Amino acid sequence: MSSRIENLQRVLSTHLTFYYRFPACVLLNLGEAKVLVDPGQTFTAEEAEAIEELDVIAITHEHTDHYNRDLIVDLARKTGAAVVTNKTVFKDLRRLVADERMVRLKAGESVDLDGLRIHALRSVHPGLHPLVFLFEMDRLAVFHGSDSGFSSAFEAFSPVDVAFVPVGGPSPTASVNDALRMARIMSPTVVVPIHGYPEEVTLFRERAQVALSSVKVIIPEDGKCHELPL
Repeated sequence: MSSRIENLQRVLSTHLTFYYRFPACVLLNLGEAKVLVDPGQTFTAEEAEAIEELDVIAITHEHTDHYNRDLIVDLARKTGAAVVTNKTVFKDLRRLVADERMVRLKAGESVDLDGLRIHALRSVHPGLHPLVFLFEMDRLAVFHGSDSGFSSAFEAFSPVDVAFVPVGGPSPTASVNDALRMARIMSPTVVVPIHGYPEEVTLFRERAQVALSSVKVIIPEDGKCHELPL
């Protein structure tokens, strides 16, 4: 078994952890809910095969670095996970995933799935109805910023416990500056830079140590399990 699969399985069995695959894929174990966000082209069939239990698959938009149709269909069928997504991906997955497990969200809308509340806002990014998400479970709030640029509308999610913020490439809208602004208005306890090249992640960490001195920064390693110190 590869170390990547061992790390993935560790997340599935350990509360308040996450598993990261570049650029934006995050597997979250929130305790009562396991959520897979934006499994795109870098998330492999081997990793999907290792997932036996999953509550929600959340897809921010249709770009292939965030959306792997065949893998998502297989995972939804195997685990019975609900698929929460935007209008474009919803239309693409209709008749491939059971209707009762599909949830389409527009910007400003929310859904409650057995105590996991998912809120959507419009992403600042090219595409058809791209979204960012806030996941709430009990008193825990986790933001996933896809590969969005900054929007003052994101302040509606504040405060959050964890903010996954996109810091750059490959994206025409994400940047270190925008990620810092996102984190600042959402007042997270923990911030995790995603969707960025190594030099952008390093720059974000350096600038966050000054601009967000009270916030813990976790630098995610690709294919690794990380604990959320909450």
